Amino acid sequence: MYRVNDNNTKTMCTMANPTLCRICPVITKGKCNAKGVVYEATCQECTDVKSTYIGETSRTLHIRASEHLRAATNPAKHLHNAIGQHYAEKHPGVAANLSFRILDNNTRVLDRKASEAINIYVEKP
Repeated sequence: MYRVNDNNTKTMCTMANPTLCRICPVITKGKCNAKGVVYEATCQECTDVKSTYIGETSRTLHIRASEHLRAATNPAKHLHNAIGQHYAEKHPGVAANLSFRILDNNTRVLDRKASEAINIYVEKP
């Protein structure tokens, strides 16, 4: 499966099964196999106000985005997840409609945590 990135160029999914990848199409900036990232998840259902979540992970964005999509798809079982809570409160019964973008890439935990905190402060999600 191909996706179009910010530069309008096609890139191939680099995970195990690109033809079935549900994650690549919702990543608007960065690659799904990127590790050690600070990322922003945006709810595409909230059109009147920008509703975002900023997080960080040492794992691939593919794995973390999959967890958020699973939480949005079945929020009642994922109320511990901020996106699950959002979908339970704001969009019950609505299919998951999220986009993700990488804000920073850093393999050092403290640097990644600091970047996450700075992005939360600046973006005020």
